[in-house]
Amino acid sequence: MQLIIGYGNTLRGDDAAGRAAVEAIAERRYPGVKTLSVHQLMPELAAEIAEAECVIFVDACASGEPFQGMVPLAPAPPHAALTHYLDPCGLLLMASVLYRANPAAYMITIPAESFEPGSPLSDASREGVLAAIEAMDAFLHGLNGKEEARNA
Repeated sequence: MQLIIGYGNTLRGDDAAGRAAVEAIAERRYPGVKTLSVHQLMPELAAEIAEAECVIFVDACASGEPFQGMVPLAPAPPHAALTHYLDPCGLLLMASVLYRANPAAYMITIPAESFEPGSPLSDASREGVLAAIEAMDAFLHGLNGKEEARNA
């Protein structure tokens, strides 16, 4: 199973971009793909990650960097010491330690400009959502092609 997790606050403008991209992928109903649209990353997701062959995290970021596509991730301690905050690498580490699972993992970061409450997605985030969907589609089509070749 492939797992795609989009996260962010749908009430804060561009912060909703990751969830918007993942919800669009969910509508495509790829076989063997599970999508989750969540407000924030929680420890409970480690169990879901442990069941996956591959996990893709999708989030918005106001770094000012252009869209980077799918960037490989590895398990690592979380970047923050706060117990209510987890990042993708911290969740991968939890899945590894607790479940001895090490799925392939990628991060898609969507450019963001505005996190104002109630604001719509900015033009940059809308373009980033489309680019994220395109990257996930290409990746998932590639996986389906490999599966078909194995079954032939």
